[in-house]
Amino acid sequence: MDTIEAYKKYYFEPNQEIMQGLALTHTMEGLEGIEKTIESLDLDWYEKQYYRLEKLEWIEQTEEILASAYRKLPPCELFSPKCFLLFGYNTMTGAGTFAKDQVVMAIGLEHIAAYSSVRPYQDLLVHELHHLVRLSKINLLEEILGSPLKGRPFDIKLAGELLHSMTIRDYLVTEGLAGVAPAVIAGEHIDDKRIRELLFYKEDQLKEIKERESELWEELQKDLYRSDQEARYKWCMSPSLEKYSIPERALYYLGAILIIDLLSSQEFSFADLTTMKTKDVVNLSGYLGRG
Repeated sequence: MDTIEAYKKYYFEPNQEIMQGLALTHTMEGLEGIEKTIESLDLDWYEKQYYRLEKLEWIEQTEEILASAYRKLPPCELFSPKCFLLFGYNTMTGAGTFAKDQVVMAIGLEHIAAYSSVRPYQDLLVHELHHLVRLSKINLLEEILGSPLKGRPFDIKLAGELLHSMTIRDYLVTEGLAGVAPAVIAGEHIDDKRIRELLFYKEDQLKEIKERESELWEELQKDLYRSDQEARYKWCMSPSLEKYSIPERALYYLGAILIIDLLSSQEFSFADLTTMKTKDVVNLSGYLGRG
């Protein structure tokens, strides 16, 4: 059995509906590029990760972390997300998507098998959960779409419209809130070390972003209202530094310090910011314009 056949049989087919949802919402290509993805797989590495995972009680641990976080976050409105633990999506650690006719939080277990403690796993789960709690708010969905929902259900069509409508400004606030959520709801002090952990940065990555912070804010303002895939890659992924000259996932840090700055004023609670419209969060922060 060759690599592609093995992947399809053992990884893709058991989770086909989730995989299709992720392919639609995270690559914009559906399944057209799946063979290219499969060609990059190292099945020996997957086997090693699998044996690391099977020794741990992932389901019980996940349920405990999510239950605790739900008690400290505003309730969901338009939908109640489900959590799926997957093995075999290659590059994905955690993502919110739409599959099996429902909103789901998908966690790629192969990339967390080597975590040295439960803390980074907890950070990942709470980060992804916060995205879906915020996305369930009707007022925020209407802001992104630019029109009233008028009773529309949250289905795959609406998810696609949102994906195409979200601007870099929306991502700035959304990723900033989700990035600090694990520490805020745990009542932790957020210093540079904790920011690096929360954002899954390397030390040199955080150092470069901090050194270039003023420059990055100035560059961000040029792209603030873009909603194209190119802008999303530039700020949320940056796979090609030569092309964009932006540190990888720089937007996450900018969003995080914007939220931390607002929380430090003690005028707004984290729950307030979670349910607040993007434009109001940005206007209140005063960060854009500091250049």
